[in-house]
Amino acid sequence: MMKEWIKLFTLFYSLIRPSLFMIAFISFIIGFYWNDFLLILLEYRFPFFSNIPPFNIILAIFLLGVFSNIINSYIDSMDTDRYAVFFKDYKNVFIENRFNDRYVLATLISLGLLSFYIVYIYNPVLTLFVLSGIIISILYSYYPRCKGIYPFDILLNTLGLFIIPFILGWILHDEIYSIPLDILFGFSLISSSFFILTTMVDYDADKTAGLKTAAIALGLENSAKICLLLIVLGIFISIKYVVQCPQINIFFIPLIMLYIYLNRNPSSHTALRILKEIIILSILYIISTILIIL
Repeated sequence: MMKEWIKLFTLFYSLIRPSLFMIAFISFIIGFYWNDFLLILLEYRFPFFSNIPPFNIILAIFLLGVFSNIINSYIDSMDTDRYAVFFKDYKNVFIENRFNDRYVLATLISLGLLSFYIVYIYNPVLTLFVLSGIIISILYSYYPRCKGIYPFDILLNTLGLFIIPFILGWILHDEIYSIPLDILFGFSLISSSFFILTTMVDYDADKTAGLKTAAIALGLENSAKICLLLIVLGIFISIKYVVQCPQINIFFIPLIMLYIYLNRNPSSHTALRILKEIIILSILYIISTILIIL
């Protein structure tokens, strides 16, 4: 009985893949609370309850994350995930379980329509962001499968998981014309370095599958160099914010050191280790900031 429950939980977890939602959600929160972050880092107070993100939007981001994961996992189950060497944050359930194509398509359509509807009843204009998310997922995973076409793999990941959620969060809190372009561009470069790192982890599997991701097109050594370059450029472009809130260097300095270490040994194993350490670093930084506020 316990094994059945574990199997069911694994299936449910892998179909949802919370990490995709969390990346987009964090980007959304950064955009939504950007101006409040200055109060956090400069005055150690956070007017959270004075302005809470709409639940409709958060739910839509979650549903789009599930949509994106299902279509990506379904296509990857036919090639690259069959050659995967490393254990990821989820298990591709489409490899071990045979699902009818029509059921998969019906699920995707349902997720897309539901996310569209719950945003539409909140604000019809914002459905453009939902459509953008759906289109990006299809272009990235299905056709023309930009996941295997550098540099579109990195561009679409950055656009779908950082830029669009950030802008969506921002316009729900402030006017769109007031978006700090230097911050948006700088943090986009930092995000891009993270997505290049993920292609380094999947280097062997993607190469065997015939994909030409960033890591394959550039090579592991050049990918590591570009990751470090993007981090440095991103911080430099966002220097105004870094100067205003030097506490952020508690996160940036270890991040740079991790990428320097990656350049000393640019391999898939090192990339996976760095990826895990970046996630841990991010969690620790968020927790420490919250504790300071409290």
